[in-house]
Amino acid sequence: MLTCHEVTQLASRACDMPLRLKQRLRISLHLPFCKGCRHFKRQIGMLSRWTKNFPNAVSPLPTDIGSSEKS
Repeated sequence: MLTCHEVTQLASRACDMPLRLKQRLRISLHLPFCKGCRHFKRQIGMLSRWTKNFPNAVSPLPTDIGSSEKS
């Protein structure tokens, strides 16, 4: 069985790329026994979805931020 550390690493990686079937199965075996990893997996999934939509929802920052020159 995977450790919590391994599950969190794989869950984070799953946000960026698909996991192999074996990895997904091993996570699925761990989650019923670990409330912390279930919560982490749910939260990292939500963050991933939000950040993928974020660039489309916010206009880009102006390039002159931090310029202290006054005209």
